[in-house]
Amino acid sequence: MHRSTRVRGPLWIALMTLALAASLPALGSAGETIIASGDLKLGAPDTCSSPIDICSRSRLTGHVKKYVFTATDVVTTDDPNVVVIIGNSRIRLRDGGVLFSNDTVRINNATLDALHLWAFTGGKRGYKGASGSMSAAGSLAGVDFSYVAQIATPED
Repeated sequence: MHRSTRVRGPLWIALMTLALAASLPALGSAGETIIASGDLKLGAPDTCSSPIDICSRSRLTGHVKKYVFTATDVVTTDDPNVVVIIGNSRIRLRDGGVLFSNDTVRINNATLDALHLWAFTGGKRGYKGASGSMSAAGSLAGVDFSYVAQIATPED
């Protein structure tokens, strides 16, 4: 049985932001570090290969161009209004690079607030071995979000 501590609203977002910041590579580490931010518009992809039929596609402003998220699992919490979705994304960057990530999405069905966290697991087209993370927070009522990302590439 899954057990979790109840943390809600702004406190949960603050804790996740701190955890995200602690997991980011340090500025000035080997290779290039890119800080990116912008807006995200949520949509649905043409096809969905998720084993649980949950996918999303988004267009973004800034360095990150778009991504496709494929859910792999849903985790229940002690709060009946909160659902956590686990999955992965393929992220396209404006410079032609591609990132891969393991993702966690938290949705509060009562308030429609959502938080999406990406942990980069590598990439291609100049982003092989990339690390870092990205987060987006917003409301599903308007499907508009803001994101911030830190992407580190290893030295060749």
